Amino acid sequence: MLEIGGSDAFVVLDDAGVERAAEAAVASRFQNAGRSCACAKRFLVASSLAEEFTALVVRRTEKLVVGPRPRPGWTSARWPRADLRATLHRQVVRSVEQGARVLCGGYPLDGPGNFYRPTLLADTGPGVTAFDEEPFSPVAAMTNVVVLAQGESATSPRVLAMTDSWVGAAIHFAYEMWSTREDEDAVPPPFRPFWEQYCTHVAAMATPADRRYLELHDGHATWLSAAERRFLTEDAVRAVTIVGTADEVVEQIRQAERAGVTELALQSPLATARDVMREFAERVRPALSGRRPRQAVRPGDT
Repeated sequence: MLEIGGSDAFVVLDDAGVERAAEAAVASRFQNAGRSCACAKRFLVASSLAEEFTALVVRRTEKLVVGPRPRPGWTSARWPRADLRATLHRQVVRSVEQGARVLCGGYPLDGPGNFYRPTLLADTGPGVTAFDEEPFSPVAAMTNVVVLAQGESATSPRVLAMTDSWVGAAIHFAYEMWSTREDEDAVPPPFRPFWEQYCTHVAAMATPADRRYLELHDGHATWLSAAERRFLTEDAVRAVTIVGTADEVVEQIRQAERAGVTELALQSPLATARDVMREFAERVRPALSGRRPRQAVRPGDT
């Protein structure tokens, strides 16, 4: 038996109809409760659409009705045994402990049938269980991918503009999880060098604007204030992002693949989306598939 094409990437470019793309993404990810080799497993999304696309996917996922007999808008997320569902939930719990954010779902449902709520996780990457292991289940993990230009730093202005929302949400979530704990070893290692300074920074917020920001902070605000940008260290960026030259990105994806990764999201600003997608298609994708990189043909070439 051959399995051909079932795991091709789900690509959303900046000129896509985002409503239809989100509808198709949810239908593909959660068909048969995510337990199908043909389910969408890698989501490559232009950053100009990422926020809207994610919000629409979350909204549609939250509307899914879990039940034993799939109908339009339903997903059958039943597990044959309670211990298998418990294993899935442990994967989700470990992922959150490792820094992932639950956008929706994330828990087993009461009652007969061993059902599990369709789940979306953000801020995943190497070292996060949902990223390193394949939850053959109604759980989707999202990760940012950035291809560096030759000689470019992981903390260059361009890279930080592409990643600050992801890093910001991860830092805010870590603060909510670990700021009141005495065991600093529980803090994710990439954040430990600045953890005390960050906690002091948050504690010093006192103005009405600060308090409003902290309210958003409690909801995992997906950006960093200007005063917080000093916490965008290279280790923090690399903790939540696959970042590097094309060759380095290929190796990181290979490592993730060997660990069981099934989904990636490629994102870029609107101004560079086409160039980033083209570079990924011409330099990264061929290397992943074992083909030689295709040479770009310029006007006038024969």
